[in-house]
Amino acid sequence: MGLLIPPDFALSGLNDSERRVVEALIDGTTDGWHILPDVGIETHRSYQLDVVIAHPRDGVALIEVKGYHPQIVQGTWRNSHGPIDPPPTTQLNNNRYALRDHLRSLSTDLQHLEVSAGLAFPNSASFVGALPPELRETQLLLSSDLDDMQNAVDRIVTSQSWHSAISSDDFEAIIRSLRPDAEFSYDPTSRSRAMHRRLEAISGAQTRALERLDQNRRVFVTGGAGTGKTRLAAAWARRAAINELRVLMVAFNEPLADELRRVLPDRENLRVGAFLRVVFELEGMAPLHIPDDADSTFWNERVVGHLHSHWPSITESFDVIIVDEAQDFSPAWLAQLTSLLDPDGANRMLMVGDADQELHQRGFRPPTSEDGWVLCELVNNTRNSFQIARLLRQRLGGPPAPIGGPESDPIQFSEATDPELAAAMVRLAVERLLADGVPPAAILVVTMTSSMRDLLRERETFVSWEHRGEDRIICETARRVKGLEFDHVLLVAPDSEVAETLLYVGISRAVIGVHVIAHPNVGRRLGLH
Repeated sequence: MGLLIPPDFALSGLNDSERRVVEALIDGTTDGWHILPDVGIETHRSYQLDVVIAHPRDGVALIEVKGYHPQIVQGTWRNSHGPIDPPPTTQLNNNRYALRDHLRSLSTDLQHLEVSAGLAFPNSASFVGALPPELRETQLLLSSDLDDMQNAVDRIVTSQSWHSAISSDDFEAIIRSLRPDAEFSYDPTSRSRAMHRRLEAISGAQTRALERLDQNRRVFVTGGAGTGKTRLAAAWARRAAINELRVLMVAFNEPLADELRRVLPDRENLRVGAFLRVVFELEGMAPLHIPDDADSTFWNERVVGHLHSHWPSITESFDVIIVDEAQDFSPAWLAQLTSLLDPDGANRMLMVGDADQELHQRGFRPPTSEDGWVLCELVNNTRNSFQIARLLRQRLGGPPAPIGGPESDPIQFSEATDPELAAAMVRLAVERLLADGVPPAAILVVTMTSSMRDLLRERETFVSWEHRGEDRIICETARRVKGLEFDHVLLVAPDSEVAETLLYVGISRAVIGVHVIAHPNVGRRLGLH
């Protein structure tokens, strides 16, 4: 959501066309964009600018707004009343250069600042005639662009070759010079806090709409990474427990189960845990010694076989069973869980999942409405900030980012074609994050293979999820961190071939920033250079 400067600016003082454009900018751009309507500047004469927008990374742009229906006939701009003199392009460029010269005078570091420009016709669905050479098509905004304002703004600034980052001090100077009566300071740290609050609000609004689906006996909600599936499942568990129902909530991933236990209340009628562990706590299940060094073969064969043999001995039953990341479960496991429902109780089976994150290939099949399931989908990505969500959407088929979601830190890519080089680059990237004040616990180093994970743990002070702490950086494979989130993710993939699902899971853990340290083939697949 773009930031109106000042926040209490009276939009009622604008004409209808200007107000529509400004409202579209506020609602449709990310929080890095600062929107200043009706700006007056004084150079050798007075200029009144319709809308100035500014971004510390993407620069400054001027948008002039015209309420009429434009057309160019034989090279002459016209509206319904006849020729327009001076033409809007002349006014646009005169105002743009006046703004540029004014801003250049503020600081020696702004001596080479350029200003992008766009011409908006919010009441027109089309443009009649050929555009003059001084106006590019990317600079033209019509009524349809108001519905996708971020894309329209991106077109304006990326069509120019001169936009560049602006320092915090210079950015403050620009805003204060254009709005001298507004109190303003640019604080990236406070913006990060505001980002989390914004994403939390968006996620809450999206999931609350589906919470009452839990009144149905069979519910399956799908959604891509970051759409709020775990949040919804936890809300179901909390509501059922408060209503004194007997609840079992399971996930396959142990770190995710730990997070669920952290956010859910500690109640006798609520069981939460990783599936292959929590079932050993159920009444009647025969015990099995699980060694500390149990490997995947032990879990997949010995433990699963034991559960299959002794499942009929379980005497405990539940009113509600909730499965998070259901795609990690085999049909046999889901059938076993269903058998624990008390037919005389609420008898509810609630599941959330995402087939695109099916890493374990256990034969999961989404239930169907023909089998009596209520089906629904969470649509928007409410975990990842805008640029990360857009990368996932464009390159890996992820869900769309919410309109006006907060911005990511710049996505970074470093080329690494072998584990040794990747490890060295990870060290440098971590040092930079720590130097920027990022807490260690907010950083995740995620690998595609266990061998790369083990190398990094050996070289650095990285730890497993089980040994996490405020002063420790977690390093895990993508398979282990599904369902979790961190402010910053270093994705390490020096191999030339990496499964798309692993990339999707790894990148989608990041809320604010992603640094991909990978083989150039991976960079090309992600559109990173």
